[in-house]
This record gives sequence, structure tokens and C-alpha cells, in this order.
Amino acid sequence: CIRDSNWNNQPFLDLFQFDKEGNITEITGKVNTKHHESSAAFTKDGKTIYFTRNSSRKNDKNIIGLKIYKATFRDEKWRDIELLPFNSDDYNVAHPTLSVDEKKLYFTSDMPGTIGGSDIFLVNINKDGTFGTLQNLGTKINTEGRENFPYVSNNGTLYFCLLYTSPSPRDKR
Repeated sequence: CIRDSNWNNQPFLDLFQFDKEGNITEITGKVNTKHHESSAAFTKDGKTIYFTRNSSRKNDKNIIGLKIYKATFRDEKWRDIELLPFNSDDYNVAHPTLSVDEKKLYFTSDMPGTIGGSDIFLVNINKDGTFGTLQNLGTKINTEGRENFPYVSNNGTLYFCLLYTSPSPRDKR
């Protein structure tokens, strides 16, 4: 059953796959839930996915935020769904993408200390699967606007979307 979101009266977002024969199917396993899932980044071997999901509850400001999760593909299903350690109920963490060598995860966040409404960050992925220290990409990339949807091309070029609007009271930290 497809549920509609109270936010925009549209169906909740889920993740799908498109195979070589042109078939589109919902991905298997426990990635898709009753919440929005979007902005997926897969490792080249197809065995790890990083994706954005709405939080399951409102924070103290009555906002349902975004968080990044990781899952592994095993026995023909996505399993072992885990929340990344730098997520928070107090701010959004979303839109993951991997570097070409898959040693860095880029994402956006409006965590305290950002330059604008949301900034692009990166974090090293250690060999043991843990994560290094978060790094804001700084003023050469981030502005007073909202940087979102980072993507790293096969040649290592970082692309992203910039939405620039007048800062809202929420953006002032």
C-alpha cells in the first residue's frame, strides 16, 4: 500500500533498481520503510549502499530531519541497516555520495558551524568500516546558501546543487 505524506500529499519515496533488461523493481530487503528513502550511493561492487531516510520522530523543534544509513547486500537482500554515527536529531545529514576510490563519503548537513543553510562535508571511511573526523569543505565550496546533492563523477569532479535564498531565522546560528 502506498501511503501519502502529510507534508505534500505525495507518495513516500522509496528506492528502486533498473536492470539491464529495462525492468524497474523496488530494491529487496529492509531499506524501504514507511518513511522517505532517497539519494542512494552504491559501492562499485554493489554490496554497500549509503542512503538518506527521514528520521522516525520529530526533534524538540517539531522537525522531522534527515539521516544517512548504510546497508549491505547479502543473500539477495539489503540487510544490516545501520545509522551512521555522525547523524543527530538536532540537524540534518543527507545526500551521500562516494569518492572514486570509495575512501571518502561526501554529504550535506546543516549541523552547527555550517557556513550557510547547509554545507557539503566529507568523512574518511576507514579500512575497518569506521569513519574519521568530519570535514567541512570550507568557503571554496560552501556559501551562505544551501549546498545539496553532491555527486562525484568517474574522473573525481565534485558536482552539487546550490540553492541561494535569503537566510531564514533557522539558518542563523
